[in-house]
Amino acid sequence: METNQAPQPEAGKPRFDLRQMLAALRRNRRLAIVIAVFVLAVLVVGFLALAGGNPLVQLRRLFHHGQYGTITFDSHTNNGYAAFDGGLAVGTISGLFTYDLYNEETNAVQSGMSTPLLKSGEDTVLACDIGGSTICAVKKGKGTVFQDRLDGTILDADLADDGALCYALATKSDKTLLTVLDAEQNEIYRWYSETAYFNQCAVSSSGTNLAGIRLGQQNNDFLSTAVLFRTDREEPVAELALGNALYLDLAFLASRTLCAIGENDAVFFSIDGKQTGIYDYEGAYLTHYSLDGSGFVAVATNHNRTGGTPVLTTLDTAGKPIASLELAGEILDLSAAGNYLAVLTTKGLTIYNARLKVCGQTADTSTASRVVARSDGTALLVSGDRAELFAG
Repeated sequence: METNQAPQPEAGKPRFDLRQMLAALRRNRRLAIVIAVFVLAVLVVGFLALAGGNPLVQLRRLFHHGQYGTITFDSHTNNGYAAFDGGLAVGTISGLFTYDLYNEETNAVQSGMSTPLLKSGEDTVLACDIGGSTICAVKKGKGTVFQDRLDGTILDADLADDGALCYALATKSDKTLLTVLDAEQNEIYRWYSETAYFNQCAVSSSGTNLAGIRLGQQNNDFLSTAVLFRTDREEPVAELALGNALYLDLAFLASRTLCAIGENDAVFFSIDGKQTGIYDYEGAYLTHYSLDGSGFVAVATNHNRTGGTPVLTTLDTAGKPIASLELAGEILDLSAAGNYLAVLTTKGLTIYNARLKVCGQTADTSTASRVVARSDGTALLVSGDRAELFAG
């Protein structure tokens, strides 16, 4: 006689019982809640990823009513910008102001600047008025750590990653006064030049090494010379002739390596005054550049002053090309941070790595005219009185 019996589990195999599992979950409600929250989080992050962009940024925007990543400030023609403390530093005619990505003002230094120059380090931002006399620095978590109205005209200033800074000042008694402050903003070095102007200066971490570009003239042309200092010695330790050209910027790429960006070329040299590399623009005009990348320099050139095809090139710290790329559209701005390079053109915004591989892009740049790269591969697009976070 046949009987209807449920199949018995094979010996040695566990038996799945839904009722037992539910009973266990009821006994351990905390486990059930954790599982539910985990599943919900996976679904939300997956949805935001499909929606496009960085899921963490999208999630923050979701819980902050869409305001996360939008920063507003006073708009002026000569505003200066720099990434700082995860947000943005803005230099204006009213002073230096810093904001987080929730549009909260985190620091305000009332120090008017007609032509603000901003430099940012790991946790410090420096602002000064080129052609004026005001200078200040703000440090993450400490607020204003340095502020002064100098007795002269500021020609240039620089900030090392650790917060050491320097400035070049034209005074009534000297053509140039070079000054270095250490990472705690204590003055550690001064050097006076009665005979020549220094239009550029740069400082290494801890304020150990200082470099400047001395301007002279030869046959009605500029004659530029890199002058190298150690701040534990009174006089310069080395010089390097750069040639009959004007050099627009100078920076330490590493503790012993510098780059000078000129009208005709980019020159790479060591702290003992030895040239280690040169990149010639081969007759093209320099339109944009950045010395802020990690282990690379970016230059944009064009054989035409207007129109033409811009060429973007990245160089290693010896001046050798890493990659080169012709771009569609006029370059409006470029900015480097960490391993990334943000390039804003009339066609949109593109984020590259040092090898000029595309890491993110958008054509939706509206009226943006400036871009501030961030070391995580995102960027802030500046348009008028606001900056918008682009997260790829």
